[in-house]
Amino acid sequence: MASLLSIGVTGLRVNQTALQVTGNNISNADIESYTRQRTEIVTGSEQFTGGGYIGSGSTVETISRITDQFLTTQIILDSSTYNSVSAYSENVEQLDSLLAGELSSLSSGIASMFSAVEVSIEDPTSLPSRQLVLSEAQGLTDRIQTIYDRLSQQSDSVNEQLASLTVQVTTLAQGIAELNEAVLRETATGASPNALLDARDDLIGDLSELISVRTTDDSSGAVNVFVGSGQPLVVGVEASTMGVQASTTIAGEVDITFSTSSGSALVVTSAISGGQLGGLLEFRDESLEPAFNAIGRISLALSDTMNQVNQQGLDLEGNFGSLIFTDVNSAQLMLDRSIASSASTGTAELAVSIQDVSGLTEANYSLDIISTGVPITATLTNETSGEVISGTFVDTDHDNDALTADVSLFTPADSSKTEGLGIYVDSGSL
Repeated sequence: MASLLSIGVTGLRVNQTALQVTGNNISNADIESYTRQRTEIVTGSEQFTGGGYIGSGSTVETISRITDQFLTTQIILDSSTYNSVSAYSENVEQLDSLLAGELSSLSSGIASMFSAVEVSIEDPTSLPSRQLVLSEAQGLTDRIQTIYDRLSQQSDSVNEQLASLTVQVTTLAQGIAELNEAVLRETATGASPNALLDARDDLIGDLSELISVRTTDDSSGAVNVFVGSGQPLVVGVEASTMGVQASTTIAGEVDITFSTSSGSALVVTSAISGGQLGGLLEFRDESLEPAFNAIGRISLALSDTMNQVNQQGLDLEGNFGSLIFTDVNSAQLMLDRSIASSASTGTAELAVSIQDVSGLTEANYSLDIISTGVPITATLTNETSGEVISGTFVDTDHDNDALTADVSLFTPADSSKTEGLGIYVDSGSL
């Protein structure tokens, strides 16, 4: 039977422990990652005497962290959303200042060129007015090239940021896996390793700033972390790796890859959301890529239309005019408009000609070969709207020149769905 003295000693011990925990809480109050702790005191075991059960005082069962899993999860979600919006905003502000700036925008360059054209119309024989048109046309070309170069620089910056962020994600995942291992080891003693749990939660919080994450606790005490559409970034003491690789569909861009310790790299770009990674990808897909395509569409429409109109007029010697701008359907430009997918097993090199500038859109397109029989069947997918256009490759005189060889041209089943493009096999076979 416990004596009165021993019962009093247990009270002193548990209160001494409680004071130590309180002091530790006060000392760490300014540390953001620290979680306040509490002493869990339980009644000591009772002993039976002739007059009944008499207690043996109290004891410290454990020292627990005061946490709310709902609030913790909400903070992770909010952090991911905030950093996604912040990354998008920072990049789109740069894009907006470029396209809307008075010295860099296209509108002022286009206005200057057409003003010069109006002056030349009033006196078509004036050499200075003709030279002014050419000078303004060159100025517009330079302005478009400058905008394109700036967009390319921003695209390269996004690629570099994506590469850096995936390295950080991998490092944090490895840190969480190592802390899982430490937690499992310490938990085996029967006590809660609060400092390790705080450190692990802190890493998960840092990870949520980079990418949207979902976590689950397993019975052993480890935390599993999932990203994207359910890819397991951390499972127990094993961590997967994220990285980047060159895109097989859009030149100059990178895709996000995900790989486990035993698997090959899997492209998960479309599944990534939230955090700085998600914000950068959203900016690239919704703002930067459309800006590239819009600049391209404007450039094509201006150059092709101006060329056609100028060729219908006469020069000072009575000859029909020539091209003002480079031909939009030069051999090299047509080849540059397509990029072969790594999934292709054929030898074909595709060329894309501009058939009707009024039919062009600002979307990217993917061409999928369905069958290589006769005729070759394929589908053209508008990556923005998702519209799928079915058609076949047909030998066609695409340039209206009987002296040149026919080409195998993608011909939509619906003739109104050409999208302003002419896609044909320049060499090789599909």
